[in-house]
This record gives sequence, C-alpha cells and structure tokens, in this order.
Amino acid sequence: MKINSYNFGPIDTNSYLLIDDNKNAVLIDAPPYSFEPINKICNDEEINLLAILLTHSHWDHSADSIDFQSKMNVPIYINELDEYRMLDPIGNALWKLPFDIKPCKADKYFVDNEVLKFGDITLKVIFTPGHTQGGTSLYDEKNKVLFSGDTLFNLGIGRTDLPGGDYPTLRHSINEVLYKLPDSTVVYPGHGDATNIGYEKHHNRI
Repeated sequence: MKINSYNFGPIDTNSYLLIDDNKNAVLIDAPPYSFEPINKICNDEEINLLAILLTHSHWDHSADSIDFQSKMNVPIYINELDEYRMLDPIGNALWKLPFDIKPCKADKYFVDNEVLKFGDITLKVIFTPGHTQGGTSLYDEKNKVLFSGDTLFNLGIGRTDLPGGDYPTLRHSINEVLYKLPDSTVVYPGHGDATNIGYEKHHNRI
C-alpha cells in the first residue's frame, strides 16, 4: 500500500490518499480545497477512489466531502455521533469562515472494531472520542500504520475545549486504546508530522 500525504486548507490539515497495487484508493479526511487536486490526481493516474473516511467532522477535515460525494459519487464514512456538524457545517462553525461549506449526509457509519476492506486496503475502525464525540482512528494492522485524526499528534493531542471535546475521554482514548498498539506503529496525525506509538508513550505528556 502506498500512502500519499497532503496538506490542505487554512489551518494546514493533513489528508492521506491510500493506494493499493491495483490503483484502488481511499482518502482519509477531506479538508477545504482538497477536492480539485485529489480529483486531478485520480484522473491523471487512473486511480479508483472508493471511499472518503473522516476521522471527525470539524470543517477543516470534512469541508470538501460533499464535492467527492456529489461529483465523483464516492461514499462518505464517519462516526454517527459526529455527523451533526456535517449536516449543518456553518451553524456549527465557531467563527465566520471565509468560504461556504455545503451540508453533507454520510453514506455509511463506522462501527467500532469493524474491519473495512477497499481493494487490498484493510483498515480497522478504532473509536477514539475526546477531541469530538465521534472521533475515529483507522489502523492498518498488517503494515502497523495508524491514522489518528486529531486524537494524537507528534508530541501533542487534540484540543478538548471545543464543543464535544472532553479531556478525560481523550486521555482514555490515547492511554487505554492507542497506546495498546505496538510501539513500532507509525502514526499519521491530522496535523503536523508523523510519529510512532513508542515515541509518544515515552515523550508525549498528556
């Protein structure tokens, strides 16, 4: 599996395009201004985009979901607890945004511990609330790769002072769930540089 990492939008949100050997792919998170470049990449390289997997529904991770859904007919996955922000993205924004975001209803909801397969891409759904009510991480057990959204960062954690955030819940998600993964697991976060579980366990003060 090939992992292409991108950075989109006004607050530098990471988005990851996972591609198997047969050019089947999924996109993890759909930040503002991600649709056109990802669509072009898929067209130019004949990549079959099979799904958009959202780690959570803050606008900086989900704003372009509606474009992938309506223009490319790609299904949107999210935890059901987080869908309300997508149904009313402007009403749930904490400040006035310099662009419009259209409402988007998810096509499918994550189930905790469910294993999703897209071509030769296999990802386990791990419920990691705390940054938001429905925060979700996605784990490739075979390759020991974790996509942590805004739950766990390189020497940091997601904010818990926003609506739906809760610090004790986030600490539990990290200490009792993510830190149970092998130390060698590479972590691709929603913002910033990649890291690994072992490094964070020893150096990240949460």
